[in-house]
Amino acid sequence: MKEIQSVVDEKTGARVYPSDQVYGQFNMEPAEPKEKIQAKLSQRDGNIKSSLLSTENFVHYMEVATQLSKSSLVPKGMQGKPADILLAMELGLQLGIPMTQAIQDIAVVNGRPTLYGDGLLAAVQGHKDYEYIKEVGDEKSATCTLKRRGHDECTVTFTQEDAKKAGLWGKPGPWLSYPKRMLQMRARGFCIRDTFADALRGIKTEEEVSDYQVIDAKPKGHELLGSLTIKKATESQIEVIKDLIVQSEITPERLEKAKTHFGVSAINDLTEGQANEFIAILNKEVGK
Repeated sequence: MKEIQSVVDEKTGARVYPSDQVYGQFNMEPAEPKEKIQAKLSQRDGNIKSSLLSTENFVHYMEVATQLSKSSLVPKGMQGKPADILLAMELGLQLGIPMTQAIQDIAVVNGRPTLYGDGLLAAVQGHKDYEYIKEVGDEKSATCTLKRRGHDECTVTFTQEDAKKAGLWGKPGPWLSYPKRMLQMRARGFCIRDTFADALRGIKTEEEVSDYQVIDAKPKGHELLGSLTIKKATESQIEVIKDLIVQSEITPERLEKAKTHFGVSAINDLTEGQANEFIAILNKEVGK
């Protein structure tokens, strides 16, 4: 039997066969130490087991959430809703926020969990890479500067003009009552998300999400049809069509085919758009 030729890589000591050169040098990197692989698996298993939704913890913490849902100290939006409380506690665990604080700071707005501006700041202040935050502002603008260890300062300014462009300035509610505070929260939210996106996991401030306009993206069929207005062909369009039919000397057979194409039984039943299309076709016939 002919021996398969191979070479030994000088850097890794791995044996490389011709097929490796064709399909990619899969043997060029040394195998990952078994201890490192086991450490990764242990960390993953540890993350799963620490979750409140794990098989070890779910029953206990669901009971805790059920009892808390009966308390008047729980935000009204969560009273009587143990599942919401459990998810708030789980989210707090992921963000590094104490469970009781998470219940108070997390709010569901437009169907998604959010954090109040102060809660969002608390989440990143407990991060290992957080260094400092500076906030300045007045009635016209707010500026937030945030420093993360190993990164340049991130500075975000949100102005009265920005609020006007977004349709927020003078909007009934907090924007009308506390405009300075709302400018501060918007600048803070953007700056924190730009600097600590990995820590927030997509969470936004309650103040920002509350300003989103909720649109029903799936209107019912009859509602959609009812909103459409189909305009019939005008009398002048019908007259032009009849005149062009005479000029083009179109045969009765072709005229019937045209009606079938447009899905009408008579010329007078054409819509405005169909009439314009038919006029363009007849003009070509006349020009031949």
